[in-house]
Formats: sequence, C-alpha cells, structure tokens
Amino acid sequence: MAAPGLAQPGTVEPDVTRGELRAYAQLYWHWEDTGVRPREFDNFRFTDPALRDGALFKPFAEADAVFGVLYSHRLLKDGQDFLETVTLSRLLQDDPLVKATYREFTTSGKLATPFDGDGSALEAHVALAVSAMAGERYTLGGFVFTAEGLETYDLRRTPTPAVRR
Repeated sequence: MAAPGLAQPGTVEPDVTRGELRAYAQLYWHWEDTGVRPREFDNFRFTDPALRDGALFKPFAEADAVFGVLYSHRLLKDGQDFLETVTLSRLLQDDPLVKATYREFTTSGKLATPFDGDGSALEAHVALAVSAMAGERYTLGGFVFTAEGLETYDLRRTPTPAVRR
C-alpha cells in the first residue's frame, strides 16, 4: 500500500478504500449516536486522493446509489410534484428499518432485505444481485438466501472507466 499522500487516483486497491470507508462510517455513526465527534475524525485520512482531496466529498456515495435503487419506489415518482419528493436522507430519518439497514451496509458491506418486508426493495435487491452476477453495472462479493431473506456482501456499482477525449 502506498504511503498517504503518494497514491495516485485509481491506484489504490478497492479493499483498502472499502476498509477505510467502513472505518469512517463507524466513526460517523458513533458521532450520530452520541452527539460527540470522535477524536479520530481529526486525523482521519483516506489513502485514495479522490476521496481525500475531492471537493465534493461523499463517503456514502456507493451506499446512496444502491439504496436509491432499492427504495426508488419510495422516492421521487414520475409525475410527482417536486414538493412531494422524498429524498434518501429523509427516508433514512423517517424509517428506522431502512436506516438500520443503511448503517449496517456502510459499516460492514452486508445488505439484507427480508422476505416479509418491503417487497419492492427485495425485488430490486435480487435484480441488483443478478446484475452483479451477470457482470453488468454492479459487482458483488457474495450472496446468500437465508430463511429470513436475501443477504449480499460488498454490492457496489462497477467503476465507470474514464473517457479520454
């Protein structure tokens, strides 16, 4: 692994970035739970310059993308007035189960949708897993159907290659 400050964008191993994002998520959720900003935040640095130096720092961008697909039926609908739009952050505030699932996903990479829960979210989760297994827009570290529902691990978008002009 390159020393912090020496890595070039795109050269950091995905496992390093994933581990750092999960460590960041644990600090974030601790802060949200307690209202006390952990001291570790002051010295926290990502190895990947795209995360470390990005003007639009969004550590949960991957989780937002996955959950935007899972819960698209509960967010903006076609023909819906802008004032009626439900954002993902509002959904996380309003639905403790979705928030708990999001939290687990950001800290561990595990995403679980129960059979007896939101059927549309389960259907979307299965579709994302199938897409990943087919080598389409998502990748997947693993999956299992349990008695409770579908569990996937490390589900994320496939990085889009940069287009050179």
